[in-house]
Amino acid sequence: MTAPSYIKVLLPLNLSWMPTYSLPDGMSVRKGDRVKVKFANREYVGVAYGFADVPDLNAGRILPVIELPDNPPVSSEELELWEFVSGYYLCPMGEVCKVASPASVLEKVPEATLRKLQSRNWTEPVKPRLTAPMKQAVRRIVEAFDEGKNVLLCTGVLRRQLFQELSRRVIESGKDVLILRPEISTPSDGMLCYASMLSPTQRRNAVHLVRNGGPQIVEGESPAVFLPFRNLGLVIVDDEFSQNYKQSFHQPFYNARDVAFVLAGIWNAPLLLCAEYPSLESLYNCSAGRLVRVEVEDGPGTETQSPEEEGRGKFEIIDVSKEKSKNGMVGNFSRIALSRMEATLQQKGRILLLQPWKDTSDIEIEARKHFPSVGSKINSMPLSKADSKELAKYSLVLLTNIDFLLSRQDFRADEYAFRQIERLKRQCSCLLVQTSESGHYVFDSATALETMLAQRREFQLPPYTREVRIKTGDSSRSFFLPKDRNLAKSKAELLAKAPRGAIVDVDP
Repeated sequence: MTAPSYIKVLLPLNLSWMPTYSLPDGMSVRKGDRVKVKFANREYVGVAYGFADVPDLNAGRILPVIELPDNPPVSSEELELWEFVSGYYLCPMGEVCKVASPASVLEKVPEATLRKLQSRNWTEPVKPRLTAPMKQAVRRIVEAFDEGKNVLLCTGVLRRQLFQELSRRVIESGKDVLILRPEISTPSDGMLCYASMLSPTQRRNAVHLVRNGGPQIVEGESPAVFLPFRNLGLVIVDDEFSQNYKQSFHQPFYNARDVAFVLAGIWNAPLLLCAEYPSLESLYNCSAGRLVRVEVEDGPGTETQSPEEEGRGKFEIIDVSKEKSKNGMVGNFSRIALSRMEATLQQKGRILLLQPWKDTSDIEIEARKHFPSVGSKINSMPLSKADSKELAKYSLVLLTNIDFLLSRQDFRADEYAFRQIERLKRQCSCLLVQTSESGHYVFDSATALETMLAQRREFQLPPYTREVRIKTGDSSRSFFLPKDRNLAKSKAELLAKAPRGAIVDVDP
């Protein structure tokens, strides 16, 4: 059989089509091979994608492939994932290629670095000490995996030991493990890290080890779903509700949690989603039979806690409406909050004031007028900027104006408010919340998510439908499409009708 003379090349560019190139005599190329070509007077390393004996345009205008660079090919599993992301999130495959396989990770690893990398044992499976409830949870998870089902694990501090035990089993079977996290500030011991905190060289080395090393436990942020795995045996998504998994600044606007579903399916590997309070999407998938829910209650002694952490959990709601009716407000502060603040300051504690918008200077100035001699003991911060490390410094955290979030014209506002409140409850020594809606369901940890899910079902909002948001300039419009067999066609029609230059975001 005669070898094809022409190939379609996937370039890391925002193109809705793939250019055709001719193959010089004697050059043999397979799908997925890297090829160097010229496009618009610039040279690119692309990916061989399609083949033909006869070109689909004037042969005289077709440029030849320059050479086959010494770069590793793209596997069929990788291309299948790229195709899904391109089709589902309505973006050119070139944009997926650019994110999934950036030029920086294609650079050749120096021989000295190779020897150093190969001499290290990057993955040392830890056999954790498991309590009886933890062993039972592992059994239930493994049974679900053996039945071909994915799992939603609902737990808090127990997750580290459960991840270690499940990863150890997979590594010992000779397969890789991917653990996705929303954000990584410090790499975990015994794991290969792939995160934004690393230098380009470190990320390149990590890609090389995934492609060429033995079984690895890989801990990574969202882009790690595109790593060139060769034998993936388990995918874990930690804090699966996190909005950090959704890419919002450049195409492809993918959600790494949802892409992880597809990645696991491509490799026929089980998927474990984990959260203390799961996302509405995952709760919906449980009700639809796509996930098996396993709950593990965090009991005393499940994980070593610092003395500071043991005292956390005091939570109080102050009803602003009731306080106003009895002259219990002084400006933005209730008299109850001022009393708690005074007691904290007398005990040499520090106070943090949180608000759901960027500029918090007004409330900090007002608080210092009440307590003029405390100096730096009172600070303020936007709610979105408060992390666990920062919150640990304060004896009292006061959240005001949470009603601003609840009144936003965004059907996701209640879920965001709920998660912020639950996060603060876990991380603060003492949390006060001032609100005019003290009876709102977001303050009820036990029923809030189920209430939100019922409302979404009633009004046919995601996860019962799919949202496509089209943004043009300063305006945007959302379309809610039924989740049926025509979903792909409906999304494609919206893309075709979108104004030129519009930003199309699926599941924003």
